[in-house]
Amino acid sequence: MAVRGLSRINGELSIPELLPFLRDISPRVVREVRKAIGRYPSAIDGEELLAAALEAPGLYARRNAITLIAELGKWRCLPWLLAIASSANVEDAEFAEEKIREWFTPPKWNKVFTAPSSDAKQNILSALEKAKGRVSEETIELAKLGLKQFN
Repeated sequence: MAVRGLSRINGELSIPELLPFLRDISPRVVREVRKAIGRYPSAIDGEELLAAALEAPGLYARRNAITLIAELGKWRCLPWLLAIASSANVEDAEFAEEKIREWFTPPKWNKVFTAPSSDAKQNILSALEKAKGRVSEETIELAKLGLKQFN
């Protein structure tokens, strides 16, 4: 109830206060936080979500953080998903790779036609370089091919 109330009263301004609760052990709390902050994807700090995805004590919390990252948009989420796929435990790394593959295969691939900004492109290329050897070659190639289509 507190999460709902805070998000109704403060809206987008409540995001910094709610993000730490994404790591809560209670699935109910995590679910409410995800709903509340998911309404404002442009205001969410990806670094904070990355920390939750890597450090939250429960699988449910980590998966919700990864899903929220994936919902930030194809080009914005890619560096963070690659970081998770490179450094998280095996289950979470596979889940992050699955989210990456979803962006570069139909039906999502056929629905998002925006080109990455030059900053986003640089961040993605840097993340791809760091992910080599830690992320499956198939996932890296899908991302590279996706980027090439917007050169």
